[in-house]
Amino acid sequence: MPQLPGWAVVGNGVPAPPVVRGGRETFSWTEDHPIASYLTGVVIDRMTVHTGHLADGAPVVDAYTTGAEAAKPFEDRLPEVLGFLSSRFGKYPFSSACGIFYPGDAGGGFEMQERPVYPGGVAPERLTDIVHERAHQWFGDSVAVARWSDICLKECFATYAEWL
Repeated sequence: MPQLPGWAVVGNGVPAPPVVRGGRETFSWTEDHPIASYLTGVVIDRMTVHTGHLADGAPVVDAYTTGAEAAKPFEDRLPEVLGFLSSRFGKYPFSSACGIFYPGDAGGGFEMQERPVYPGGVAPERLTDIVHERAHQWFGDSVAVARWSDICLKECFATYAEWL
């Protein structure tokens, strides 16, 4: 993409440093785990990107589009959320973690592998949205449903994790 201030690209997996040539920026992401096509994604937008690491060294890449920064205090609890879920379901199954946030207060999200996307931000009373979407990373991302009547195979587990 053209190299533009404030614009970034976020995808599944582990990022490589962007390559800049001739005023263009190339972003690469590598996913080493099997992935269902409906769990893949790429977001290209004006974003503030924060990077860090989990205790085991896994990279964390959080992206906030303009107006979504209010979700940061909730996503900052990601190590706590993953620690809690790991204590119940076993080691976090992927080599990176992240959240992608858009402005709003509607809450909710969808479970892009390693990169849950929160199109309505995270409402203050809905930290459970982060727990729900992260819980999908253990089992929900391993299940593709054939019919809507099978949706409980992935959604009921994530809702159970919220209740925990």
